Amino acid sequence: MRELVWQIASRYVEETDNSAFQATVVMVAALFVGPNEQDIIDLTGYTPEYVHEVALRMCASGLWEKDVVHYEQWDHRTKVGYASFTMDLGVAKGILMRTGKKRSGHHVYRSLICDAELRN
Repeated sequence: MRELVWQIASRYVEETDNSAFQATVVMVAALFVGPNEQDIIDLTGYTPEYVHEVALRMCASGLWEKDVVHYEQWDHRTKVGYASFTMDLGVAKGILMRTGKKRSGHHVYRSLICDAELRN
């Protein structure tokens, strides 16, 4: 299953972009085993600290909840599908936060970088 997760992740992000690829692997792994940190650690071989860091962000944004993932529809072949993936990846990397709001049927995301800059 690990090979399949890596194969799917590489459709979205180049393996050379290490931080984005690792976050993508965690997100894809959750599609297979659910948002359970230990199951994701076992599948990916990533450190508990890293998976926990991503899990905190995904849960805070409502993308992961108990045994369910709530991703937008990803499709690397379409602009909307790839944009949906990119927004969820931004959450995993700590760049974006998905809000509880929707606009035109799509979730609204907020930049955490801009929020931090405005506070300084």
